[in-house]
Amino acid sequence: MLRTFILKFLRLVLVVIVVTFITFMLTKLQPGDPVSKIIPFGTAQQKAQLRQDLGLNEPLLKQYQIWLQNFVKGDFGRYYDSQQSVNTVLKTSLPVSLELMIYAQIWALLIAIPLGVTTAYRKGSRYDRSANATMFALLALPNFVVALLLAIYVGAKWQILPTQSNVIPFPLNPLDNWRYMLMPVMAQIGRASCRERV
Repeated sequence: MLRTFILKFLRLVLVVIVVTFITFMLTKLQPGDPVSKIIPFGTAQQKAQLRQDLGLNEPLLKQYQIWLQNFVKGDFGRYYDSQQSVNTVLKTSLPVSLELMIYAQIWALLIAIPLGVTTAYRKGSRYDRSANATMFALLALPNFVVALLLAIYVGAKWQILPTQSNVIPFPLNPLDNWRYMLMPVMAQIGRASCRERV
């Protein structure tokens, strides 16, 4: 049992290293100079200094090693336009993302389980075929398209739900929290419920 756990853990570490290395190398294949993108109107001296500060003068493997060491320590860097720490952004946005995931999963299960039971009970019927066709159509529709349509019609045109992203914490005001979270949840539950159903 312990041996299996250690092997699986080592495989997980290996997968993380391979995936992060490939991702890191793909960023290096992007066209253009990152320093010129950060300070497009900087002098040659400023660009050289920034390149040194970012460690871009080092070999690629050394750059990846530095990045991986910082990643293991929990240092994800800073935004160079605002100098805001990525960790700070994660601390503020991660709870909202987790809340959205929980809401969407709960609603997906509440929709998918009854739908799955009824279609299984009426297997081969017109209702079953219609439900399956609708499920696969929703699976083919990207979340960002659903979110855009909801924002245009439900948010802007009909003004039923707010489109702002300043979500009020649930303990402070559960009703307002749900109003702000409902539209993102609606954009997520279609595909999530389809996955549970399929």
